[in-house]
Amino acid sequence: MAVYYGILNLSVTDTLFLLGLPMIMTTALARRWVFGAVLCRVYYALTCVNQFTGTFTVMLMSVDRFAAVWWPVLCNRSDTRHRHRSFAVFLSKL
Repeated sequence: MAVYYGILNLSVTDTLFLLGLPMIMTTALARRWVFGAVLCRVYYALTCVNQFTGTFTVMLMSVDRFAAVWWPVLCNRSDTRHRHRSFAVFLSKL
């Protein structure tokens, strides 16, 4: 179940990247930023958060899969709704 939260998180990250893609294309064609100082700061902040969130989510999914493969019996026993809810709350705090 934790993997599903990760996939949802990655899809939101990809959607935010796609929303910023027209700005990247316009900047590349115009060879300058034409959207103003405020949008520049907002775009930069969203891009940074997007990059680190995506990377951190993939890392958490990898750790979860590693634990499921390395300790299958232990992970199966502790694989409860409480664990997934805690994981989702942890991700939402980031």
